[in-house]
Amino acid sequence: MRFIFWQKFVSSHQTAFLAALSAHHDVVLVVDYITDEHRHKMGWDFSISDQIELVIEPSDSKISELSKIADYNIISGFRDGSCVRRVILALEKNKLFFYMLLEPPMYIDKFSFQTIIRYLIYKSFFQRHKSMLRAVFAIGKSGERFYCNVFEKNKVFEFGYFIDGINKEYGLQNLKGNKYSINFAFVGSLVPKKGLLRFLKFFLKIKGLGNFKFRIFGEGSEKNSIKRLISQSKYHERFEIYGFLHNNEILSYLQQNDVLVLFNQNTEGWGVVINEGIISGNYIICTELTGASVLIEDKSELGLIMNHNINFADFEKNIINLFRSYKIDVQSNKTLTISEMISPGSAVAYFIEIINSVQQGDLEKPVAPWRKMWLLRELS
Repeated sequence: MRFIFWQKFVSSHQTAFLAALSAHHDVVLVVDYITDEHRHKMGWDFSISDQIELVIEPSDSKISELSKIADYNIISGFRDGSCVRRVILALEKNKLFFYMLLEPPMYIDKFSFQTIIRYLIYKSFFQRHKSMLRAVFAIGKSGERFYCNVFEKNKVFEFGYFIDGINKEYGLQNLKGNKYSINFAFVGSLVPKKGLLRFLKFFLKIKGLGNFKFRIFGEGSEKNSIKRLISQSKYHERFEIYGFLHNNEILSYLQQNDVLVLFNQNTEGWGVVINEGIISGNYIICTELTGASVLIEDKSELGLIMNHNINFADFEKNIINLFRSYKIDVQSNKTLTISEMISPGSAVAYFIEIINSVQQGDLEKPVAPWRKMWLLRELS
């Protein structure tokens, strides 16, 4: 089968999935450009597998040609970028079916006039293309909820992002250091959406915190406020603040980490760092606005999902309980099983299962691999 993916730029969050798909199928990736400077500075790797045909800045004739020879056209991004807008026009002209792989719109979980307008725009688009659009691969919890509201529910499938290079030693060795101290880490942009400043304001307010070390990797508009808050705390010597590091360096740190924090205050499409934390044996603290929170829903041994508007009393109770009960020794077999379930290979199997299900008109949706694992555990 030939899959052609249409995107504004190369997404480092999708390259591992596309590489795994290309092992058994023809994959073409069509983009306006490789990446932007900001994402490059964040340390992501944008290398593309040699098995993937990469097309940059296609002409209108090239877009028309590629769209016609594809068995499956998959569009990432909602009218995002010249390439995506033009291929939609070509598909309309030639009356060709297509699929979409989409994150939720920004701030869709915050009610506002802008949210209503955005909802109506999406609703109009999906209504206009409902006969051509076969299915939506919705990224994260908010993505699935939003697209089920603007499109036919039976054509919306939960999906995610998946990373490569899972070193099985992550789950086997757990080089965590002093078992009486918990290592915390935050990885990402230091901006309001990510919620680290809000997390630390509550965290540092707790009386009687246990022993801990907290590493922060990132840059952003809230960095100075975060540094100032930490400097005024009696725990300031327990913090280390870094800039953005290459992704391989981050994984190295996470192997020696215990608790990973991503305290989203606005919609996070996914949050790939959650994948990295899980396969490294980290306990996850995130909010219901974190797309990848679906990986740990109702699985307290993997992490804790807090409400983004949690009050201090409940926050304090959760953190104190964490210090009292957290176990450094993560079971290696559990970590390995989870890693395999959220691997690019598992994602490809699930992706093909969805494609086949849509083609055959099945009434029952395929089960996402991260949910399938826990269903099997409950049945055993």
